[in-house]
Amino acid sequence: MMKKIIAVAAFLLCTTAAQAGIVMGGTRVIYQEGKREAAISVTNADTHTPYLVQSWVENYAENDKARVPFIVTPPLFRLDPEQNNVLRINFIGASLPRDRESVFWLNVKSIAPTPQGEVNKLQVNIKSKFKIFYRPNDLAGDPAKARSS
Repeated sequence: MMKKIIAVAAFLLCTTAAQAGIVMGGTRVIYQEGKREAAISVTNADTHTPYLVQSWVENYAENDKARVPFIVTPPLFRLDPEQNNVLRINFIGASLPRDRESVFWLNVKSIAPTPQGEVNKLQVNIKSKFKIFYRPNDLAGDPAKARSS
């Protein structure tokens, strides 16, 4: 009996609190050539904390310093508790391969406010990366089937 009590007490001590934050509306973005924009939703699932959301696009290869052919709007905004917004990804023109998809990174950083009056507190901000696939019209195959795989 004593072992069970110790096991339950140890289990209760190991539990951690989970806090909801920024939730993205997908795991990737497919930008079809010729479309005006691609979009992905951003939701603040927290009931009390507003977040500052920063977003940008970068090349897939970390050492590739070429200009990125996409912009994200809005690049920086405040997201109040239980609210949502849409990130719009626009193609600003560049010569990309016509015989294959091109891959880029969409970065989304959520920044929580710093609590007032509390000192010596560790604050963690999350940066998430999502793939953007630029799909030329000349590619064979159905993009809807590719998305579901």
